[in-house]
Amino acid sequence: MSMIMEALKTLLSAPLLHFIHKDFHRALANMTLIDRFFFLLDFLCCTCIMFYTFY
Repeated sequence: MSMIMEALKTLLSAPLLHFIHKDFHRALANMTLIDRFFFLLDFLCCTCIMFYTFY
């Protein structure tokens, strides 16, 4: 079961690592799978809010 979870973590974090600053990569590596999902959700919401605020 842990091999499946590690594979899911890798698949979900690979695209995310391209969008976040390198300072957060180590913090992301320590997060659980659900925490990574919430982090991505928060990141996307903040990005959308910033985009609509400035344009």
